[in-house]
Amino acid sequence: METKDLKTLKSLLEPLLNLTAHCTPNKIDFCKVEGMLDFLISKLRSTTNTSLSSSVSSSASQLSPTELAIVENSGGILRNISSYLVTREDLIEKLRSQNIVAILLEQLKAASLAVVSNACITLSYLAARSLQDALKIKELGGIQILHGLTNSKHEPIKLGASKTLQHLFTSHLNNYNGSFKGKHWFTFW
Repeated sequence: METKDLKTLKSLLEPLLNLTAHCTPNKIDFCKVEGMLDFLISKLRSTTNTSLSSSVSSSASQLSPTELAIVENSGGILRNISSYLVTREDLIEKLRSQNIVAILLEQLKAASLAVVSNACITLSYLAARSLQDALKIKELGGIQILHGLTNSKHEPIKLGASKTLQHLFTSHLNNYNGSFKGKHWFTFW
C-alpha cells in the first residue's frame, strides 16, 4: 500500500483480486489489514471525476493502462469482499463515511466495462442489505443510471444493474413509504 510505483502496485493488487474472489477466510483476512479499505477507496476516489469517463477528449486526463488496471483491480477486490463487508456494520460505516455509494455511482459512468461491472455488483450487495444504502442510491439518482445499464450488452453489467434494481424495489424501498402502488412507484423513476 505504500509503494509509489504504479507497476508494482498493479502487480500486488492482481493476486489480491484472485485471493479474495471465492474464499471467505481470505476476505476476512483482507479486511483485517489496517488501512486496506481506506486504500481501496482512495484508488477508486482518485479516478471518479473525468479520468474514467469516455467523454473526456483530453488525453492528458485519461488514465494510463497501468492506472486503469489499478482502478479495475481495486474495484474488483471491493466487489469480492462486499459479500463479507455487508455483514459487518463497522466496516460498512467506514465505507459510508467515505461516500462509497457516490463513488460507485460515479464509476457507473466509466468507459471501462470492468469498472462499471465491479461498481454494479458492489452496489447490489449494499442495496440488498441496507435500507440506508438503498435510499442513498435513490437519492443520488442511481435508479436512473442503473436502469440504463440493464440494456448493456456486457452480461455482468446487465445482471449487476438488474440485481441492484431488484434489491432496491423488492426489499428495502418497497417497504419504505408503503408500497409502490400509485404515485410511490413513479417517485423512483
